[in-house]
Amino acid sequence: MTRFNTASIGQKLKAPIWILILILMTAAATHLLRSALKANENIAIMVAVICFTIFVIFRLGNLKFGTVRTRRYLPLSAIPFLLLAIWAANARLFGKFDVSAVLFHLDHNIAYDGVRDDIIEFIAYLVFALICIACISYLARRDRRMVWLERICAVGLLLVNPITAYAYDRLLNPQRNAVSLVAAYQPTEITAPQAPPKNLLIIYLESMEATYAKPVFGEAFADLNALSSEGLRINGVAQVQDTAWTMAGLVASQCGIPLLSYGLIMKNRMKNIETFLPNADCLGSQLAARGYQTSFYGGARLNFAGKGKFLTSHGYQRTVGLDEIPEEQRGEVGEWGIYDDRLFELALKELETLSGNEAPYLLSVLTLGAHFPVGYPAPVCYDMFDGAEEMDGSLLSVACTARLTREFLREAKTRGYLGDTVVVLLSDHLSHKNSQTRRLNQFKRENFVLILRPDGETGEITKRGSMMDVYPTILESLGLSPKNGPAGLGVSLLGTAPTRLEQYGQKALDLAIRSDKALREHLWDLKAQTQESREIPR
Repeated sequence: MTRFNTASIGQKLKAPIWILILILMTAAATHLLRSALKANENIAIMVAVICFTIFVIFRLGNLKFGTVRTRRYLPLSAIPFLLLAIWAANARLFGKFDVSAVLFHLDHNIAYDGVRDDIIEFIAYLVFALICIACISYLARRDRRMVWLERICAVGLLLVNPITAYAYDRLLNPQRNAVSLVAAYQPTEITAPQAPPKNLLIIYLESMEATYAKPVFGEAFADLNALSSEGLRINGVAQVQDTAWTMAGLVASQCGIPLLSYGLIMKNRMKNIETFLPNADCLGSQLAARGYQTSFYGGARLNFAGKGKFLTSHGYQRTVGLDEIPEEQRGEVGEWGIYDDRLFELALKELETLSGNEAPYLLSVLTLGAHFPVGYPAPVCYDMFDGAEEMDGSLLSVACTARLTREFLREAKTRGYLGDTVVVLLSDHLSHKNSQTRRLNQFKRENFVLILRPDGETGEITKRGSMMDVYPTILESLGLSPKNGPAGLGVSLLGTAPTRLEQYGQKALDLAIRSDKALREHLWDLKAQTQESREIPR
């Protein structure tokens, strides 16, 4: 009778297990790192394949598992993986993980209404971390080489952890005390105007940075280049910390400050807060106090990222987004809201109303056509350009919104709505990742800022600044110069005074914004809870 070698069969059955374990571990770890670091998906997959190949080669020399340790093995990398999971979940939910924001949040015991909505996301990432830990433990109990390998990985994970970067910034970074936002911040005080008030029209062009004007992007920026010949083009406006998304661009350009996080509540989670930067001095409030009619029109919902709360709490009397537009007036609705052609039609009607009154007006319009990742050109765009069907979606969106913007201004001027009006065209931030990112990164990227003045002044100004400097620049264009020069952290780009970016450099300024505590306590009205806030200028 044939005797079966059960040990041999068991060994054959076990052999593929370590491969499956490696696949599971590599996939989970790669997903955590990609989410935390916001890495390119293709690069992450490539790194995963390389890591998996190394592990396979590492194991091929020892297919037999050998004696399994009876004692359970808790990897040293367990804590780094759990920290990585928390970091990845925060990066996914809040846009980034900032240790100073966490400490600020805990220090002030800030409530967050959306935590129940996010708990599943945190659990999911913790599950990924536990999978990694379990896989490492399984392999380490069967091969001692894995013990040393995971200890090396633990050191690497600690080095890329934001806590390590925070410790370096706080203790070792030579620029850690180079900039004090408290000392640089200047509350807005406006000199008495010397002439009748001018109207103000601001058009935020979603993601339409000035880099698209480079010849490599063809005619995408042709209409905005044509408009630039009619006004004052400002070059050199860079993107600094916490000004890199739509709400941050609005806050920076209308309040002269970065969108400092409210503890862990940051980026597009701002819809869950009750008050929005209550102590900030912003454009809408300044103009409303001087008798301006103030309106905002955007194609997306106002509750996204707390946009509506910011606008209504800072001087905007009329705010219109997708939900405020009757269905019969919306036309076709895309993923983010109404398309730009319909938005400009509604804005033209609002201009008609505003210009028919005696009071000066402020109208802000926010497009969405060039939104990442693929652009959202209005259906009419395909009839405006030859070969539009074959054009790259992002470039078509840029070109079409530029064309619609130019036609809107031409029609508004023809109808007489722009008399004695300053028109400001600007990108809300640099383009996020889209089909053109690789080409955009070949150049020094900067935001688009153009001022069309009623006196017809034309020309170019090249000055190293940021979106924060747009706020006092707008005030000066209206004849409402800040009394002490700066406004917020911004310095007018029309003058000779150095901007904060020119004074401190981008690395030092970004570090100051990341690590700031006192200024955000003041702006979020938490100043009474800390000794540092007593240094805020009045």
